[in-house]
Amino acid sequence: MVLLSFSITDHIQKIKAGLKFQTSRIPRKPRSNGKPAYSVGEKAQLYYRSRMRKASCDNCILNCGKVPNINWCEQHTNFFGESEIIDIIHYHSGDYKERYHEVWTGYTLSYASKEDKESWAIADGFIDFKEASEYFKTSHGGNWADLNWDVIVWGKIIK
Repeated sequence: MVLLSFSITDHIQKIKAGLKFQTSRIPRKPRSNGKPAYSVGEKAQLYYRSRMRKASCDNCILNCGKVPNINWCEQHTNFFGESEIIDIIHYHSGDYKERYHEVWTGYTLSYASKEDKESWAIADGFIDFKEASEYFKTSHGGNWADLNWDVIVWGKIIK
């Protein structure tokens, strides 16, 4: 089981409504046992800002307005579901590969068609490719689309 943590507040409601069903991540190293960091068929737990202090309202999805105790809040939750990874699309430069149900494109997002960029951005929770590009440029630099990306696609959220 893998943990997927999200940090964009607006994306949480889109995920819960089924409007965002994928996330794009810089590829992670394989696990210590040699298995990939995430794989098709694996369960994923979905969290909002999972690495923040649990006492904080800043990563709680309840919006209850209760001011937490300095050390904890009995109402706090940042877990909003579990799902199964149903596809992984690798935007990686280099040779095309196919493994299990994964798609290796052989190119980075910068070489994808305009239509593919737009549909990728919308599925990833953004209004369009321009908005996604602005976000990723801020967090990963101006050449973000030339980096290798793994797009993790999940199915229906199980509560």
